[in-house]
Amino acid sequence: MIICCTTNDKYVKFTLGLINSIRKNCTTQYKIICRCVNVCNDNLNLLGNDTNIEIVIDNRPLSTAKNITTPEGTTYTSLLSGNRLAGYLKSEEACYCSNIRFYQTLQALKSGEDVMYMDVDAIVRGDLIDLPNVSPGDDIVIRRNVDEGMYGLQKRMPISEPDNVVYQQGFYFVRSCNLTLRFYEYLADKIQTDMKNWNADQIMFLNATKKFPVKIGQLPTIYRDSYHNPVDGGFKNESIVWCGGWVDKYTNSKYLAEFEKYAPQHNS
Repeated sequence: MIICCTTNDKYVKFTLGLINSIRKNCTTQYKIICRCVNVCNDNLNLLGNDTNIEIVIDNRPLSTAKNITTPEGTTYTSLLSGNRLAGYLKSEEACYCSNIRFYQTLQALKSGEDVMYMDVDAIVRGDLIDLPNVSPGDDIVIRRNVDEGMYGLQKRMPISEPDNVVYQQGFYFVRSCNLTLRFYEYLADKIQTDMKNWNADQIMFLNATKKFPVKIGQLPTIYRDSYHNPVDGGFKNESIVWCGGWVDKYTNSKYLAEFEKYAPQHNS
């Protein structure tokens, strides 16, 4: 299994925490492919200290100004309400880092290995060795939320279709086969037309499931535990992966204490 992730300069400290947590808690020395978007040389050197990590340097002119509203239909007036469910602002660079995941996944699948993709603000707290055994008959294992909104808090403006189906792209597992190769080849090509849309990855993934007969399995919460878990709260001690979505990576004391175990010198 190959682990893929994408970071920019701002998120290198979280990327280091993710890598260190994988190395400490996984019995397998997984190969990690990390795409580094506009990352400075000093931070590239920090990431390159791991002997089994492939650094993909991706330097391109991308604005870091947060001036893209999301989801579509969000207005600056609604953003001023202070309610994150009303929408928020993202930068061109952030959208690119999010949407390039399909290309990353495709390239890794071409090796013939299964692929796990995760956002770099995740913390791996236990061994991932059993992940391939989750939903063994399915091609892709991913968290599917229905009628829960983006963060599981409440129903909000639909970003994909009227019943508000959202495939959470922050952590997923893909079995390498001809079908998944074609699936991600389609996605990697299709998303090039909408790289500045923060929600494009979720929208296009859902639409692609209607075009390809891929079998989708539900990712258990223990592999994608977040503070806003809609069932009973989040960051459970028994969970294998904690995801630091939204501001939790900066403000949640439980997440920060766990993060400090793996990259305390970069927690600022």
